[in-house]
Amino acid sequence: MTSVAERLGVAMPALYYHVSSRDELLGLIGVSLLHTETPASEVYDDWQGWMTEFARALRQQALRQPTLSVVPAVRAYSMNSIPMLEQAATVLIRAGFPPSDALWNFGFLVSTVLSSVYREHCLALERAQGRTQLSTTRAALKEAGPEAAPTMWRLMQGWESKPDSYESDPDHRFERELVVLLDGFEVQLTAHRAKAEEQKEKEKEKDEID
Repeated sequence: MTSVAERLGVAMPALYYHVSSRDELLGLIGVSLLHTETPASEVYDDWQGWMTEFARALRQQALRQPTLSVVPAVRAYSMNSIPMLEQAATVLIRAGFPPSDALWNFGFLVSTVLSSVYREHCLALERAQGRTQLSTTRAALKEAGPEAAPTMWRLMQGWESKPDSYESDPDHRFERELVVLLDGFEVQLTAHRAKAEEQKEKEKEKDEID
């Protein structure tokens, strides 16, 4: 709260005229992150297209925020943007997800996006300090030795030609995470449909017997 007051050029008590606590402020940050550009109506009947479009928009919105350092705290609070929750629930339930799964999956998507953004923020700070993921892993592996981690040792041997500054493209990494997450939701949806069909068949057989 002190940092926010300093950035605004006001005394900290003045903030409490607008928010009751730090928790409320974090909640408002979370809600503001969800105020992304609404996915196009053309993808309302394509739940994967809607989720993909929303995830990309949320990531760009979060990357533009100057408050990335509080993202882990923001995730701990409810991010209740009713219009976006309504749209997500409508799209996913229409696709066949049970209502509870629809809301859970939307929450998982939001958490995945914000975790990805926060990791990018942390990596940027480490790069500024002269460290990278690869250099840190190499140092830790060298300390552990090949006997402690033979698989990782062999893996790193194949990366000998790569400089310590080498890192995978964050956009590409995010897109891979998104595909894996949506594939998991698809498996869930397929299982739900199969279970519903099985239940329908059982009810049909029961009616025929009666």
